[in-house]
Amino acid sequence: MNFKKSLVVLSGKLEMDEVPYLRGAVMAMANNQEGFHNHNIDSTDIYRYPRVQYKIIDGHPAIVGIDENSAILDKLFNLGESYTLTLGKRRAIMEVAYKEILTENITNHTTPIQNYLISNWLPLNQDNYRLYSKIDRLADKIAELDRILVGNILTFHRQFGEEFSNDVIAYIKEIQCHKVALYKDVKMVCLDVLIAANVNLPTYLGIGKGVSRGYGVINKISK
Repeated sequence: MNFKKSLVVLSGKLEMDEVPYLRGAVMAMANNQEGFHNHNIDSTDIYRYPRVQYKIIDGHPAIVGIDENSAILDKLFNLGESYTLTLGKRRAIMEVAYKEILTENITNHTTPIQNYLISNWLPLNQDNYRLYSKIDRLADKIAELDRILVGNILTFHRQFGEEFSNDVIAYIKEIQCHKVALYKDVKMVCLDVLIAANVNLPTYLGIGKGVSRGYGVINKISK
């Protein structure tokens, strides 16, 4: 499957706890169009992969648009122009430092093993956290995270209508950072992990929980 992806990177700096404010500011600029907030008119959630995602890339605010939202996002921000954004208690003037729009390809067949960095990955929900916390051996904890990783990848591809007929291989090579994140007022395990996988994962999209708010950001590592 092919789909359009647009990326806008702003000047200035952003912290993870400010990403929801970035989301709110861009939603207002887009007149609260559905794809920018992933909610129905009655404020209930739309259960699908978020078509607009708000992130931090190299410390800078960034927005990714998918499918029809890629063109909307591309028109919303002009390269080199400055925009005033309300980010919580501060107002920031940020310039569009970089933008691109390109075609990504996701197919339902496996590829040679590739390396990816997944930043701010939220692998555990309340149920599997209870299971994870009872595991004593580190090797068994990693095995459980590997299992969750494969599930996240399968779910990601399924959202684009792709089902794998071959076995998906994905595993953690290194946990680079282990921290606690406050996501929707709940403390959650948050990891930066170097992984290997035999599937295509487009850079700057997200996997796992909280992808619309800057979690689980994918970055393909060149060999």
